[in-house]
Formats: sequence, structure tokens, C-alpha cells
Amino acid sequence: MHTTNPKDKDDALRELNELGTDAVPSLVMHLGAKRFEDRENAQRAIAVLGPDALSELASHRDDLNAEARRRLDQLIDQIVAPKSPSILKQLQAADAVS
Repeated sequence: MHTTNPKDKDDALRELNELGTDAVPSLVMHLGAKRFEDRENAQRAIAVLGPDALSELASHRDDLNAEARRRLDQLIDQIVAPKSPSILKQLQAADAVS
């Protein structure tokens, strides 16, 4: 069984914070990766970015396989649900542009 070193997780989070939303397209593509661990890691990383990732998420939805779309929809629900209606408007606007 593969275990992840906590230091590796800290390094990954630090790198993610430095990249910010620039990392989203790559992470979105990993939502449909063959390896379960890769899909899970991408989903967690996008969740960390939260609302900042919403417009990027919407713009990539049509390019994904069914598994990746399901995960993407879960992320959007997770990010949007506790937020105000203005976040929903941002997401709808971004989706209309793509």
C-alpha cells in the first residue's frame, strides 16, 4: 500500500498555493485519470482553491469524460452550496462564455 508522507502533502499544498488558478486546467484533466489516487488528489487540490477555481471549472466541463464530469459537478456543488447567490451568477456567466 502506498502511503503519503505529510511533508510531501505540505509541499504539494505550498506549490498549489503558488500556482493558484493556473493549476486548475491540469487538475481538471486529472479528475478523469486512470489511477484513483490521481483523481482523488486532483479533486482535493481543486477544493482547496475553492471559489477562485469556479470559472476555470465551468470552462473545462465539456472536455471531460463521465467520471471527471461527475467529480467536477461534486466540486462545484461543494464550493457553491455554502456561498451566496453571487457565486452562482459568476458560474453561470462563465458557463455562458464557454
